[in-house]
Amino acid sequence: MKLDSDTRFRKDFNKLTTKIKKTGEVDLKDADFDYLPTLRCNLNCKHCRQSELRPQKEWTEIKDEMNMAQIRKVWDKIDVEGKIVKINGGEPFVKKEIFDIFDYFKERGAYNIVSTNGLIFKDDSKIELLKSKGLIEIDTSIDGIGEVHDNVRGRPNLFDDLTYFIKEMSKDHKVLVETCIQPLNIKQLPKILELKKELGFYKIRYQFPVFTTKEEMEEANRVVGENLIYEAQINSNPRYDFSFKTFFKSWCDMVVMNEPFDMHPKYFDTSVTSKSFTFKNLLIFAR
Repeated sequence: MKLDSDTRFRKDFNKLTTKIKKTGEVDLKDADFDYLPTLRCNLNCKHCRQSELRPQKEWTEIKDEMNMAQIRKVWDKIDVEGKIVKINGGEPFVKKEIFDIFDYFKERGAYNIVSTNGLIFKDDSKIELLKSKGLIEIDTSIDGIGEVHDNVRGRPNLFDDLTYFIKEMSKDHKVLVETCIQPLNIKQLPKILELKKELGFYKIRYQFPVFTTKEEMEEANRVVGENLIYEAQINSNPRYDFSFKTFFKSWCDMVVMNEPFDMHPKYFDTSVTSKSFTFKNLLIFAR
């Protein structure tokens, strides 16, 4: 059984946020789940904010991972039947119990999605094992072509292994590819889109780096009542380290390719100059 998780997510998200606005309460029966069984990772990517946080002693989540018995004890209390559980990280496959976690949620009647950098899937045996777990979607990232991807991810020869993994999984699974837009790949965005037909993945999403201000973090800490360790870059007037002109050239080249792609955020101000391309120039609206 295959579900279009993105379509379902939009529908459920709109329903859930409308209810929260009206009642001020979150009802778990209306929600799908995003579960991070680990925050550890086997890569050190240039754009990843977690890599800066992992060495910090106060980030106790790294040390306080639950074992399988603890995972069952917590999740047994939550009705996940018919719900999507997206397993994220860190890199989920550094956790030795990860395949047991898939089996557990499948037994509970949940639909699993996993997000992975694909590093461990260098041979067919591991790929076939993953295929046997009944996942409805696999999310991964292509952050450039060839050595560019390897450079961004900090690991040689990763691109070739990753593209093989994507092509094999796409034969009978929905594979979503994300690209974090950055100076190394800004001119390669159209070439990454060209891989969609070659590798067979069903969707690609280009993602701008996310920023927040110090004032916004202080307000979030006040509301939550604790000192949050946030993964976004904190900057009061963030500027991208690539020009809008360069980005817009790649965007125009992709539009004429007549191949669907997602851009997050979906809207941006085409009147900005190359000298003033900041996060605030991006118009973040929902349709």
